[in-house]
Amino acid sequence: DVFKKFEGEEYDCDFGFSGVVRPEQTNDWRTKIVQKSETWKDINFSFSQHRHDSLESYARRLNRAKAWLSTTGPADLVGTRYYEVAALGTTLLVCNRFDVVYDGLFDDEKNCVMFDSLQELENKIRYYLKNEEERMRIVTNAQDHVLENHTWFHRAEKITNVLKNNMEK
Repeated sequence: DVFKKFEGEEYDCDFGFSGVVRPEQTNDWRTKIVQKSETWKDINFSFSQHRHDSLESYARRLNRAKAWLSTTGPADLVGTRYYEVAALGTTLLVCNRFDVVYDGLFDDEKNCVMFDSLQELENKIRYYLKNEEERMRIVTNAQDHVLENHTWFHRAEKITNVLKNNMEK
């Protein structure tokens, strides 16, 4: 209910992310991206620490970006931010490429945009900012995918089934 399109919200940045920046995160992507973003004079980049007033203010912040970064953490985990961004129906999910980690969860250029290098990231951001129809196709695919497969209800159902199956043994 929180991670949705908020009527009347306008985009106020092209690309953003929030969270902790520390070198032990996979490939230190966040530090590198913040540093590189300083050279992107024509891309309105937004970065904030991972502290938010409320879930709704955080969801609204995500809604106001055309693209949002979500990188794997130190243990290469896919955190909730992936699903939160995808559920919005407004914002393109951009993430580091990690085939084994994302298998069965997200597909590059179908329901997210993945990158292997800073140059590829910059090129893809520029491309999707200029190609709104393609950006929105991926955004819509992501929202459909998450709402059909990855809500808290789906996770609760899966856990319940695992518990039932183990209790029956």
